[in-house]
Amino acid sequence: MKSRCLNKNVRAYAKYGAIGITVCDKWLTFSGFLEDMGVKPEGYTLDRIDGSKGYYKENCRWATYEEQNNNRSFNRYIEFKGKRQTLTEWSRELDIPINTISMRLDHYGWPLERALSKK
Repeated sequence: MKSRCLNKNVRAYAKYGAIGITVCDKWLTFSGFLEDMGVKPEGYTLDRIDGSKGYYKENCRWATYEEQNNNRSFNRYIEFKGKRQTLTEWSRELDIPINTISMRLDHYGWPLERALSKK
């Protein structure tokens, strides 16, 4: 987190510090970070709730890799039957391969209800 945002020599800096993603002053020390976030639960990593904002208590959480993957800015969201999920989440829930749904929507131009059906 700190190296991404503060160290210009780190490759990831271009996607973090260089675009204004910051670390709050309290988190510059491990004790400050630990006070706000607690001990990392097993199987979880630090995730920013709003990826366009920095690292601070109100914008961070412990999340699973799946939760983090569903919180990426380039995800495709689909609202269907009053529920908004990523394409990946619909694929898992409906047990339809993600590429099948994408092809149905983008290549064949199917309506959403048909694209998300198993028929």
